[in-house]
This record gives sequence, C-alpha cells and structure tokens, in this order.
Amino acid sequence: MIPRINDRGYSFKGVTAYLMHDKQADTSERVAWTETGNLWSDEIHKAAKQMAWTDIHAEQLKRDAGIATTGRKTETGAVYHYSLAWAHEETPDEQHQKAMALETVKELGLSEHQYYFVAHNDTKHDHVHIVVNLTHPETGKRAELPLDKNKVQAWALEYEQERKIYCEQRVENARKRERGERSNYQKEKQDYSTQVTRTYYAADNGKAFKNALELEGLQLANGDRNTLVVVDEKGKVNRLMRQLKIDERGGAKTKAVLAKCQDLDRESLPQANELSAQIKEQNKPGISSFVRTILNSP
Repeated sequence: MIPRINDRGYSFKGVTAYLMHDKQADTSERVAWTETGNLWSDEIHKAAKQMAWTDIHAEQLKRDAGIATTGRKTETGAVYHYSLAWAHEETPDEQHQKAMALETVKELGLSEHQYYFVAHNDTKHDHVHIVVNLTHPETGKRAELPLDKNKVQAWALEYEQERKIYCEQRVENARKRERGERSNYQKEKQDYSTQVTRTYYAADNGKAFKNALELEGLQLANGDRNTLVVVDEKGKVNRLMRQLKIDERGGAKTKAVLAKCQDLDRESLPQANELSAQIKEQNKPGISSFVRTILNSP
C-alpha cells in the first residue's frame, strides 16, 4: 500500500477534470468506478461544483452556524487530494478499495466533509484517488490536518502488517544485483508515455505538471546537459522528451515544453542522479519504507 498526498489545491474543477478526463488523451476508460460522500449528487462533475460552492460560501456558512468570521484567514486551498495504490500482485475488489479509502477519510477526521473517490485501472497498480473538501459543509470551518502525512503513513503500515504483505520481488532483485545480474525490472523497458502525456495536457503550467506527475508516481528532475527528466518509483531515470507524445516535434517540442514550464524554478528541482540514488537506497530490503518515513518525520 502506497499513500501519496498531493499539495493542497484551490480548484475542484481542475482536479476533477484531471481525474475524470484529460484533454487530448484517451483516458475515459481508465475510470473503474466512482463514489461520493456527503454530497447530493453521485455524478462527480456535479459533486465538484457543490464542493466549490461550499468553499466559496464558507463565511456565510459560518454566520449561519453562529461562528465568528474574524481571525486569521487560511492561505492554503480547500482541495485535499491524495491517492492509495496497491502492489501489482494485489487485486483488491471495488468494495475493498472503497472501504479502505473511507477508512483513511475517517483516520484524518474528515468523515463529515464532502468527498469523492475515483478509481483508475490504467496502470499495473490498482489505485484510487480521494478528493476531500477541507471546508466543512455546515460550519464553513477549514480543517487544518496537522501531521496528516504521518497519520496516513502509519495507517498504511498497519495495513501492511495486518495482511503480512512483503515485496518478495524487491528482495529477489536485490540478490540478483549482488550477483552482478540484471533484475527483471532492469530488463523491462519502461513506458510512461500515457501518464506523462495526459498530465502534460491536463496541466496549465509547470507547477501543475510537476504535481500531476507526482500523482502518477513520477518525479520531475534535472538531468544531464540541462535536460528535464522523470524519475520513477524504482529510481529509473527517463528522458521527458522521449516519454512525451505530443503533436510538436524536434525544436518545436522542446520550445513548447519550456514555455509550459517557465513558471518552474529549475534550481529547486532535484538532480536526477541524486534523486535516483536516494530512491534506490529507500527501496533496499530491510526496514519498511513506511517505518523509515515515520522515523525520519519531524
């Protein structure tokens, strides 16, 4: 179980468009199922509009509930978006995925808030996206969620321990590397063109593109010769231009990508070789990655 929490956003419409359909990408079939909670509609786009209405009218909701509207205003967005991904060996059914997604909502203390789930089936890993409105639908108060990542990681660790889930393939690959052999992962050519292309078209700018890639398990980094690359969850480095399938070609393609990413601070991006080494170290057999995350958290 791998939980991934995205930065808090401001647009319910934007995140919904990304999860349900991406411009110029064939993604309509990747939605396996959807679910809404504390909303009057089961249709995700209508649910997103209701969530946006609640956040926009937060001050009115506070007044109606007799809550003071004075005090420090929060600077973070109300869109809380995270995902849960199962290992490719696991095949949880729809009922189990929904139950686990709801468990995390409760674990975060958000069960009274508006939320929806969107499950995707377009990768080797079954995964479900959870979108929650941090603005309470009755009081208008904004949930703060201190230590939310620690809570979700601890929940995921307990999930693993209860089911005795261990990554045997990871151990076997490590043994092969010690013998100087190539692992199965290394032999397999990685193709992330679908994920990279749809996130590119769904994003309005470089920061949104970077965040969307992270939801796909890919991190944007600086490669050699001032190029942009993506690093996957195994630490493998892939050239961005090779994975990106857009209409532009050659210099026009490079120009288009740089124009979209002009708002990114390239110096703040990690160096690909350093990031790759860090990920590979974390993937070594031994202490659980969830335990490692908790121990290293402040």
